[in-house]
Amino acid sequence: MRAETVRTIPLPATRRLPGEVPAGEIPAGELLPGETEVPPLATTIPSIPTGPASTTPNTRRHLGMPSAARQVSNAMADSVEKILPAVVVVKTSAQVLHRDFFRTVMAEQQIGQGSGVIIDPRGYLITNRHVLMEAETVKVQLADGREFKAEFINDNAPTDLAVLKIKAPAGTIFTAADFADSDDVRVGELAMAIGSPFGFNSSVTHGIISQKGRGWEEIPVVDFIQTSASINPGNSGGALVDIDGRLIGINTFIKTAPDGGQGSIGIGFAVPSNVALRVAQRIIDGKPSDLAYLGVFMGQTPYGVMITRTVEHGPAAKGGIEPGDVVREIDGKTITTTDDFRTYMLLKKPGQTIKARVIRNERVLEITVKTEETPGLRSLIKE
Repeated sequence: MRAETVRTIPLPATRRLPGEVPAGEIPAGELLPGETEVPPLATTIPSIPTGPASTTPNTRRHLGMPSAARQVSNAMADSVEKILPAVVVVKTSAQVLHRDFFRTVMAEQQIGQGSGVIIDPRGYLITNRHVLMEAETVKVQLADGREFKAEFINDNAPTDLAVLKIKAPAGTIFTAADFADSDDVRVGELAMAIGSPFGFNSSVTHGIISQKGRGWEEIPVVDFIQTSASINPGNSGGALVDIDGRLIGINTFIKTAPDGGQGSIGIGFAVPSNVALRVAQRIIDGKPSDLAYLGVFMGQTPYGVMITRTVEHGPAAKGGIEPGDVVREIDGKTITTTDDFRTYMLLKKPGQTIKARVIRNERVLEITVKTEETPGLRSLIKE
């Protein structure tokens, strides 16, 4: 076994206060080598607090001063208070056959639930058409808990929108939503979704506007607003609002996980408020939809709006527009985004013509297309 060497470590020099001298060692006032003079103690020692730490603005100033985060939080809460009375629960019921050991009876049973948005103080509200499928009776529940029966006015299959009217005593005034111009909505701005997912009434989620001009093949006449605000089953027909609590869309459908789950993965879609209000007003006025129909699907490119597909026997296909065409102008108006395309087409009526300037195989073509009335949703879906 190897022997270990034991080393002796000298102790550090002793620190002494001035005037502290052991008897018989050194003269008063002198320090040993390595010693450091220590200043005299303060004459007064501050008291040590015995209670909890102070939270006054002097010690934690950020608690006493408004911050950008607090201002945004307050703005969002104010917006929710503003819009919440206009968002309702839509409950659908039907006569369902019940059997037991002794008898068979028909009884009314709730078969579905969604959301809706009041758009008129008289009690007219928008919801999604698919929320009302197979319903025989409809009731709506307000945020304050009041419940009323609702009358079905009409629907518009190509946009998946429907209008109901609350049955209430004469003179009843309801809180209606304020509408924003959905064309002015910017990608990246804050948004909130309000509805009744999974039966949790008046639920609020928030996110951003993820993108605009999103297409869905089952509803080719609408370019949807995409949002990251959580939308789940039961949110359909509810409100998508901006930071000011104004309606910018009607929540309609979501993209779900590929494993078959039905919950939100942060990809939801809403019918823009401009489209929803226009369709709803036509329904209330008892008029057919006046949305011009081309029968095209679009995609954004750096060079303009590309036609990705045309509906068979649709106006665009009959007029000569082909998949791959890049639209640069409509009626002399420059088209650079799908938003430009959609906004312009909202100004057109069924039966009117448009002149599209397109690029095809490096050639510039001018194509004239006559718009048509939007067909029923069922005729647009390929079995």
